[in-house]
Amino acid sequence: MDLHTTGRQIVLGTMDFGTRVPADRAFAILDSYVAGGGVWLDTANCYSFWNDPQGVGGASERVIGAWLRGRPGARDSVRIATKVRHNPLVPHERDSAEGLSARAVRTGAEESLRRLGVDHVDLLWAHAEDRDVPLEETVLAFGELAAKGAVARLGAANHPAWRVERA
Repeated sequence: MDLHTTGRQIVLGTMDFGTRVPADRAFAILDSYVAGGGVWLDTANCYSFWNDPQGVGGASERVIGAWLRGRPGARDSVRIATKVRHNPLVPHERDSAEGLSARAVRTGAEESLRRLGVDHVDLLWAHAEDRDVPLEETVLAFGELAAKGAVARLGAANHPAWRVERA
């Protein structure tokens, strides 16, 4: 089925790329997905630290970046969604997540762009709420990234609807 002609878009989740799914297998999956008309790749800066011997995220983004570098023009045919919020500041420590402070959002996005080897992502999600940070601070940080062209779209996952409305 050609996904472009049906109007449907299926998003490929890449959480285990670079950890449980080795790069060569991930490349084959990505190649097949794009050949079948797939467009959206979903990742996060924390993927998947719980499976990584180093205990930090970024493996999935590094694999996608390597795949993009090995396929000239591939960036023009895919859209990339990534997330910030859960990457641990202390390896293997879930409770040390980066959060959604302005500094964490900026740093997380910059590191994601570097790992992916791109100048922007098509969608940046706040992976989950962070009530330790004023909502206004998080919203302003996301807005700054959008204003400078580092992200095309913004989203919020794992947030109560009223918090998204307030944002």
